[in-house]
Amino acid sequence: MCGIVGFISRTGRYRIDTPTMVRMRDSMIHRGPDDAGLQIFDESCVALGHRRLSILDLSAAGHQPMSYHERYWITYNGEVYNYQEIRKELESKGYTFRSETDTEVILAAYVEWGAGCLSRFNGMWAFAIWDAQEKILFCSRDRFGIKPFYYYDDGERFIFASEIRAILASGDVAIEHDRGAIAEYLKTGIVDGIEQTFFHDIKRLKPGRYLKINRTSTQQHVYWQLSSIIPKDTFTEQDIEQFRDLFHDSVRLRMISDVPLGTCLSGGLDSSSIFSVATRLSGRPLNTFSAFFDEGSEYDEREFFECVADKYNAHQHIVNPKGDSLFDLLPKIFWHLEEPSKALGVFPQWHVMELANKEVTVLLDGQGGDEVLGGYDTYFPFRLQELVRRKSLLTYWQEKRLTQERLAQSQIEVSNILRMLFPRVYALGGKLKRALKPHPLQPRLFSEDIANYLPYRHESGDKQKDVLNKELINAVECNMLPALLKYEDKIGMAFSIEARVPFMDHRLVEFVFSLSSDAKMCGGWSKLILRKAMEDILPKKVQWRKDKKGFPTPAREWFRGKLRNSLEAVLFDGELRKCNLFNMSELRKHINAHIGGDMDLTWGIWRWVSLAIWMEISQHLVDRSYAQKAESKLSLYNGNP
Repeated sequence: MCGIVGFISRTGRYRIDTPTMVRMRDSMIHRGPDDAGLQIFDESCVALGHRRLSILDLSAAGHQPMSYHERYWITYNGEVYNYQEIRKELESKGYTFRSETDTEVILAAYVEWGAGCLSRFNGMWAFAIWDAQEKILFCSRDRFGIKPFYYYDDGERFIFASEIRAILASGDVAIEHDRGAIAEYLKTGIVDGIEQTFFHDIKRLKPGRYLKINRTSTQQHVYWQLSSIIPKDTFTEQDIEQFRDLFHDSVRLRMISDVPLGTCLSGGLDSSSIFSVATRLSGRPLNTFSAFFDEGSEYDEREFFECVADKYNAHQHIVNPKGDSLFDLLPKIFWHLEEPSKALGVFPQWHVMELANKEVTVLLDGQGGDEVLGGYDTYFPFRLQELVRRKSLLTYWQEKRLTQERLAQSQIEVSNILRMLFPRVYALGGKLKRALKPHPLQPRLFSEDIANYLPYRHESGDKQKDVLNKELINAVECNMLPALLKYEDKIGMAFSIEARVPFMDHRLVEFVFSLSSDAKMCGGWSKLILRKAMEDILPKKVQWRKDKKGFPTPAREWFRGKLRNSLEAVLFDGELRKCNLFNMSELRKHINAHIGGDMDLTWGIWRWVSLAIWMEISQHLVDRSYAQKAESKLSLYNGNP
C-alpha cells in the first residue's frame, strides 16, 4: 500500500520547505518502502508527498505524485480494482495512458467526471488531487474507510496524511490529547467511528465523503451512504445465486496483483469462505496465515481450520502467540495504531501480519463479514425485535427457541423486546435498576469531567425501519467496523503488507442491505445467505458451525495470573494516574474484583490498558527509533522493578 501527505497554505503566510515535507513523508516509510516522491507548487504554498509500496506496475511509471498534463497531480493510497474497465471506457473517449497503474486511471477519471468519478470506483482508497490551474485540492476516502485519511485545518493551513504522525511531524501541530474522544472511548468503546481523533484538532475524513479545499474554504460532501438503501420484504433462491456471483467476483478482483498473495485463515466462516473461493479461482494451493492459542478450546479453532486447509491443500503458516510477550509488544503495536484499540484481537493480528511478511505482500482477510451479514450472537435479539415489529409472532417463538442457548437464557432478548414495545417503561425501569444496583462501569469510576461528558451523537442507521438492518448499519458505520478496518490497515502497514477485504466490495454490501433481514438471520442461523452460497465449497462442518469466536485471546486468565504484575504496573505506575481520568481507588477495586474472580471485566480492563499505553507512546509518534526500542524503553510493563 502507500502513505500520502500534503500541505496547502490558503493565505500564503505559511510556507512549506523540502526538509519538512521529507520529514513528514518519511515518518511513514513503513507504508511505502519501495519508492518516495515529492512535489512543491505555488512558491511553497502547496506540497504533495508519497511513499510507495509497489503492487501494480512495479516500474518507475508508477512513481507518485503523478501528473496528468502537468495540471492535475495526485498522491494516492489504495487499490481501485475495476480500473481496467474504467480505463477502457476512458480510452474510448480519447484518453491515453503511459503506465499500467490504477493511479493514472483515477486521475483521468477525475478529469472526465469530476467528483462523479467516485461512484464508478470499486475499491479502497484515500487520495488528494491538486488542480494547479483552478487552485483546488480534491480529497476523497472510500465508501467504508478501508484506507485512512487524517487532516488538520486551522483556516490558514490544511495538512493531511495517511497517519497522524505525519501531521505532527510538520511541527505546526501540538501533541494535545482530546479528552472528548477519550471520554467517548471509555464510556462506549468507540475509537474510529467519529470524526474527532484522540489528538486535539486532528480529524479523520469519514468514509463515503470528499473534500474540496480552496483559498477561502473547506467544503465537505457525502457521496455514498449505506443508510439510504431501503430493503425489500423477500429473500429468494435467486438472491443466493446473485450473492454467490458477487462474492466470487469480489474475491477475483482482489486477487489482481503483481506481487505474492495469500489469505488469513482462522477456521471461521468468513476467512474460510474467502480462502476457499480464492483457491478455486487461482487453481493452485495458497499460502494461509493463522494464529492459535494453546490455553484451551475456548480460544482454539484449529479443528475447523484444519478441515478447510486440508480440503484445499493450503500451504499453512501458523503462529502461537504467548501471553508473556503481550506487554512487551503493546507499545510497539500502539505506536503503529496511533490511538487506543477497541479489541484485544490486535495482539494475535500483529503476529499474523508478522508471519505473512515473510511470504507475501498482499493478504486477503475477512473483515466486515460479521457486521454486514449479522455474524455476532448479540444481533439475535434485534432479529427477534424485527419479527415482533412485523407481527410475525409464530416465527418469533420458533426462532426464540432455536436461539435460546445463544441468548443466555433470553435475558438480552427480553430486555430488547421491552425496550422496543414499551420504551418509556423500559427507560424508567433502567433508571431504577441503576439506582439500586450500579453497573461496575458507572461514572463513579471516572473523574468528574469524564463522567459528565456527553457522548457524540451517532446518526448512522437512523432512517432504517428494519431493526436488524439499523443495528448492522450502526456497526458498519460507527460501532465496530471502522476500528477493525483501521487495525487491518495499520498493522498490515507496520509490516508493509496490503490487506484486502472482499466482504467490503460495495456491490456486495449494497446487495445484502437491499434484501430482507431474513437473508442475514433466520431460523436460528446467522449469515444465512453466505452459508447457503458456500454449499459444495466449504466443508459442512465449517459451513454450518454455530459457535462464534471472533479472534479470542485468553486475556481474562492472563490478567488474573501471569500478567497481573504487568497489568498493575501499567495502570498504577504509569502515565494514567497523572491524567485525572479515573478515581484511582475505584479503579483498584475493579482490578481486584477481576483478579479475584468476582467479576469478568476483561473488556473494560483492555480499554484502560490500551489507553494507558497509548498515553505513554503518544508523545513519541514522530520518533521512529522509539518504535524500534519500545520494548526495552517501557520495560516496567513486564513487572520488573
